[in-house]
Amino acid sequence: GRHPPPRFGNTALRAGSFDDDGASHESPEIRFTTTSKSDEALKEELEVKSESPRRTARIAFTCDRCGGRTIREVNPHALAKGTIFIQCAHCDKFHHLVDNLNLIEEYDFREEAEE
Repeated sequence: GRHPPPRFGNTALRAGSFDDDGASHESPEIRFTTTSKSDEALKEELEVKSESPRRTARIAFTCDRCGGRTIREVNPHALAKGTIFIQCAHCDKFHHLVDNLNLIEEYDFREEAEE
């Protein structure tokens, strides 16, 4: 099924739009929406500073393990249509952020252990 856009703190990434029938329409750019009162500070923080011609989008997230905030440059094509894992800059945990290709299947083994 279709998944909602990933959320990072109070910020939601949107890399495309969907019709009611599930058809995807690629956006010409990545748009950020926020419920934060500091929209200008967020836009400044997410301004792309990469030298890479492919990594022209930035995303920020808060690690669920250590609480550290990490900002990384990413390829907008991978964000819209690919799979992205990002490593926390503080504790080195890898976070599964986007899987548009459905390559990753996650299991909750805690549920199986309870049976």
